[in-house]
Amino acid sequence: MSQMPASVVLSNKKLASRRFVFDTFKIRELKSKVISAFEDKQEFNYNPSRVEVVAAFLWKCALKAFISRKRTFRPSIFIQAVNLRPRMDPSLPQNAMGNLAWLFPLVVIENEKDLEFVELVKELMATRLSLKNKVKEFKGAGIVEALKESLKEREELLSNKMDYAVYICASWCRCPLFETDFGWGKPAWIISVVNHLMTNTIHLLDTKDVDGVEALVHLDEEEMNIFENIEDLLKFTSTNPSVSVI
Repeated sequence: MSQMPASVVLSNKKLASRRFVFDTFKIRELKSKVISAFEDKQEFNYNPSRVEVVAAFLWKCALKAFISRKRTFRPSIFIQAVNLRPRMDPSLPQNAMGNLAWLFPLVVIENEKDLEFVELVKELMATRLSLKNKVKEFKGAGIVEALKESLKEREELLSNKMDYAVYICASWCRCPLFETDFGWGKPAWIISVVNHLMTNTIHLLDTKDVDGVEALVHLDEEEMNIFENIEDLLKFTSTNPSVSVI
């Protein structure tokens, strides 16, 4: 933690968590913005994922709230927790126990002009492709050395950018959590446990119909007051809707 910027270390400030839900229709609308922007550009002639459009959208809104509170632009880094299990070579079996995830600094935004939603999605899509090559190093006996090298790169990046606004995103989307059954039935609702001492975190989960995305956002309380009233956020999400148990 000593190498992490102040924006993500344990904080004694007042923090706030809010739950936002993107239904399938709003996600489709966000995707269409990206697809139409890149329809004539061959390098991005595929659909972005739900996670990419939702993560980019929330990142943009969080930065907008941050800039509004600070009254100045500050560069930003977006870090994503990546599940390495299905990306291993060979991939781990489904019944292998334990987690294998890693934090990768994905995108660094240096200029305010790069804060457009479509550009943020483009960056996330590009880094996802580069990550595929990076993960190829995580195999066999070399995984420990690869993890150590990745940790060194991450610490060097973050230690030189202590004034950056850093956001960490973890996605549980596509994890079959709603199929979990310990003997008393499958869950009606899944929610992530948040460290309430750490700010600037985003947790993404499937809605029960699996097509939508639930987001649990944790920010500085002053920034959250701005964040949750951003017009675009109100347009594309429902704030803490009731949970369907059907």
